[in-house]
Amino acid sequence: MRLFSVNSSLSILVVSALVALSLISSGAILIQTQAGADTCSGSFVHGYCIAPYANLNHANLHDANLGGADMEYANLHRANLTEADLRDASLISADLHNVELYKADLSDADLSRAFMRGANLSGADLSGAICPNGKEHGTAGSNC
Repeated sequence: MRLFSVNSSLSILVVSALVALSLISSGAILIQTQAGADTCSGSFVHGYCIAPYANLNHANLHDANLGGADMEYANLHRANLTEADLRDASLISADLHNVELYKADLSDADLSRAFMRGANLSGADLSGAICPNGKEHGTAGSNC
């Protein structure tokens, strides 16, 4: 293949695009991102940016490993966190309205000032978690 271009920058761009298309079409690369991925200051889990102030409204994070994640002030309204690992996660002031936390592991998580109205915590492990009222929760599986 021969490339003719006006400048070397354009040649590099064209070659890079062709290589990327070749890898993607061969199945060698699977990229899953969300809008604003170029501005994510955290890490990606299930294609979602996990970071403070992240918008995870209606996100499907079923069975996600979020242990130790910093999600302070994150919007998790109506997110699915069924069976998610949230051990030691920081969810300070997070919006957890109507979030699905069925059988989630929230042990030692910090839920200080989190908004949890309508959250399903059935079967969740809250041992050592700091609940929105500021008290440490000592009983696994009961509501904050």
